[in-house]
Amino acid sequence: MNYPNRLFIASSSTSRHMLLRDAGFDFVVLSQDCDEHACSNSPNACILVQELARAKMNHTQTPLPELLSEHELANGIFVITADSVVEDCNGNIHGKPIDHADALKKIANLRTGVHVHTAFCLEKWLFDEQNNIWTKGVESIVVHDKAFCVMDISPEWAEWYLKHHSIAYRCAGAMAVEGIGGLFGKRIEGSCSTLIGLPLCALREQLAVRGFFE
Repeated sequence: MNYPNRLFIASSSTSRHMLLRDAGFDFVVLSQDCDEHACSNSPNACILVQELARAKMNHTQTPLPELLSEHELANGIFVITADSVVEDCNGNIHGKPIDHADALKKIANLRTGVHVHTAFCLEKWLFDEQNNIWTKGVESIVVHDKAFCVMDISPEWAEWYLKHHSIAYRCAGAMAVEGIGGLFGKRIEGSCSTLIGLPLCALREQLAVRGFFE
């Protein structure tokens, strides 16, 4: 499928790349150097994940102009960042596991169910060829979505899950429902793409408003 525009995503997440690729997007990966721990410490998961998505956008590096098409130089590019956090049934917020032991602790929460909060920031950037500078933050928006998931990973299966699904170490709450993670998905409420790391339906809606598909 060929959309009229490319997406520029400042995320190294293979799960988000998979979602975009499967949805037919042509995308370019940008670098960002956001220190997530220094950006926000809000105890509210909804607020926290939105602040992190915004902070990542503010720390995203601009692409080299020579890598852009004539259409992109003339009309601008669509840039997205995203973040996910997991909130357990006790209201505790979980990010990525810090080590194997922490991953096992987080997996225990999955059996009782967790809320996954995912937010993305979308901006349109314009390049001023005359002055060789970017205008960032054009039509900026942050969108939040939440989904609920129960993954029935018993202690007997936890080591197997981590050994064969190492992506879990790079996921908030050690929750990776894609791939073999689906073997443990007992209950899902909400968008599956939100659980994986990028609410595609909401992204499509916001891109459509901004003329991405035209």
